[in-house]
Amino acid sequence: MFRRRAVSAGTFDVYDEAGRLLLYSKQNPFKFADDFRLYSGEGREVLVVKTPKTMREGHMYEVQDVATSELVGKIKLTGLLLREEWTFMSNEGKENGKVLERVVWGLLHRILRVVPQRYVVISGGGRKVAEVRQHFMWWVLKYTMTILEPEPVIDRRLLLASVILAGTEGKFVIPS
Repeated sequence: MFRRRAVSAGTFDVYDEAGRLLLYSKQNPFKFADDFRLYSGEGREVLVVKTPKTMREGHMYEVQDVATSELVGKIKLTGLLLREEWTFMSNEGKENGKVLERVVWGLLHRILRVVPQRYVVISGGGRKVAEVRQHFMWWVLKYTMTILEPEPVIDRRLLLASVILAGTEGKFVIPS
């Protein structure tokens, strides 16, 4: 479960199925949505999500593992009007999956602004890997992600970052 703290658009808490805090995110308020960090429940920085140094790539974000300095992959916003779409990419730029908004839900959300959004995560091969569901609550932004495979082909760190990034970007958001 992902729950945005009321004080900041870029601050989320991530809980496991038993309700234990796994991670939380913080966003630099002076950098808007182009830089946020994920920390373990104990406060150790584990992931950095930021735009590449060259801005020519548009809505592209790199996800880096802090412990290993490894670039885990990239997430790119590729759709906006009729359907939100986030693409997972390898370090080499190869597409290996997507987060797709369910079209009917997305259109209703854009018209009514009170319909919770729903997303499906698919692998590069077209298999459904996970589902993301927004819960309708005026006072807090909350999502649950159900990962459907024990070992998803898309790195779990990218899956986590995608939900927080979308919420931080103001995509998945019902204004309060």
